[in-house]
Formats: sequence, structure tokens, C-alpha cells
Amino acid sequence: VQPPPRKVWLLLFLAAAGVVFWLLHRHDFRLWWLEDLPVYARALHDWLAGRDPYNASMAPLYFLHPPVFLYLAGFAWHVLPAHWGGLVYVAVHIVATCALPLVLARYYFRQSWLGPLMAVLLFFASPRFTGMLALLGGNIASTLYLSAFVAAIPGLRRNRWTWFFVAVFCAAMIKITFLGLLLLPLLAGKRQGWRSVGCGAVVVVANLGERLLLPQLYSGYQWALQQGILGQQAYGYG
Repeated sequence: VQPPPRKVWLLLFLAAAGVVFWLLHRHDFRLWWLEDLPVYARALHDWLAGRDPYNASMAPLYFLHPPVFLYLAGFAWHVLPAHWGGLVYVAVHIVATCALPLVLARYYFRQSWLGPLMAVLLFFASPRFTGMLALLGGNIASTLYLSAFVAAIPGLRRNRWTWFFVAVFCAAMIKITFLGLLLLPLLAGKRQGWRSVGCGAVVVVANLGERLLLPQLYSGYQWALQQGILGQQAYGYG
């Protein structure tokens, strides 16, 4: 079956984009624009100033990332010129979120009807506008997902998963839930069981190291997780 002409997908995309932006304007979703970025910035500012980055003053949004995130963000803050850190982060986030459906369509789903325009349309106009919320939220998860999915391409093609394990390790050190991506080499690769287990074990050991070396920060991290995830059930939507 021949897929419809690209002009048809383009018209559908433009029509759907108009509906999406109309709904965003109607419901004032602009209030959600990059809502996670101020949380990151506040935590980094407090930490650099010698204060607790996990305090309750950021509620109802809590800073839910481990101490290693602060050290990485602090390094970037010292390397980049003033105010450039936020701009670079926003640019990378937008590119990563928009590239996600393209990478998934091209290298994972690989359906003739799922061209670039259709992939972007499905992603951003999905039920409850999940893709749009991911873009508006500004959470680092989009960049981490893209890194992992791109790094897995050699694994899917030639069973070479080294860079994927590196990407998952880095992502899981920031959000431990990314360990779930280790199912990909188990299901789509060959003889990757021990490497998957090893990657997960290294993440666990690294977290234990954080807890031993940075007990006060790690304790605040655990407290924030209890408040945000167990208390508010803010386990993430996008």
C-alpha cells in the first residue's frame, strides 16, 4: 500500500498544530512553560550559596535529583559565561524533544507510513498532549531519552551496545528509573544479559558511593524523593 503524498501529511500536521496551539492558548498552558527549569536553577543557586538545595521552599515542586546532578550543573555554571547555562539548556532540551519522534520513527518503528511529519504529529498531538507537555515542562528526561535511543542504534544494527550502556549509566545516575531501558539490549540484542546486569550494578554502587561521600546532600535527596514521589505522587507524567 502506497503511503499518502507528503502534502497530505503536511496539511494534517499544520491543521493539528493549529488545534494544539489553540487549545494551549485556551487553557493557558503557557503557565507550564519550562516549569522544571526554575527548580533546577533554584537548587543550584542554593547549593552554590551554601544552603540546602533540597529544602521545602520550592514546594510544590521539589528538586528530585541526586547530588551528582548538582556537581555537573555547577561545573557547567562555572565553565559557561553568565546566563548562558540556561540558554544552552533550553536549546538542547527543545532540540532533543523535537528529535525524539524522528529517531523513534526512523530507527525503531520503521514503518513506511510513519514519515517525519507524521511522527512529529503523533508525538505532539498524542492523547492529553503528552509530547507537548514534555516540551513545555523543560525536564532533563527528554535529553536523556534521546541520548539513550541514539546510542542504542549501533546495538540494533550490529549488536554493539557499549555507548548505550554508557548513556543509560549517565541517565540513571540522574534518574534511576532509566535503568528500565536496560530491557532493550536484553530483548533486541544478543548475549547482553551480563552487561545489562553489570550496568545496573554499577549504578547501584555509584549511588552507595554518593551516600557515603556526600551523606548530608544524599539525605536531603532522599527526603525530597519522599516528599515529591511518596507524598505528592509526582512520579512524572511526560
